[in-house]
Amino acid sequence: MSSPAPLRVAITGAGPAGLGPAIALSQLPGVEVEVYERATELREKWTYRRARGEYQRAKPAGAITAASRKATTTADGATGASEAWLVFEDGEAADAELIVGGDGIRSAARDAV
Repeated sequence: MSSPAPLRVAITGAGPAGLGPAIALSQLPGVEVEVYERATELREKWTYRRARGEYQRAKPAGAITAASRKATTTADGATGASEAWLVFEDGEAADAELIVGGDGIRSAARDAV
């Protein structure tokens, strides 16, 4: 018997509001997590934590992938659709069954809901 397809989760934002759920969800069996972050490098507070080793410990090896792209919109194909889409500034798109908007006060994910 084949195992069910994993639940695909896309998380916008690699700050505490995005990484907290990413770490928790990535520990569940049958869940694949992708984190999308606009910034191309760690900011000052994260650089400090990385220097102390805290940043590496917080990220489970192989559990989270990241892309330096900003999500601009989300959309589903139709009412009752089982997938949602993130559309990025460069025109690329990513789909998932669940989108978590952890991208802060100017959240593109929240604006699309």
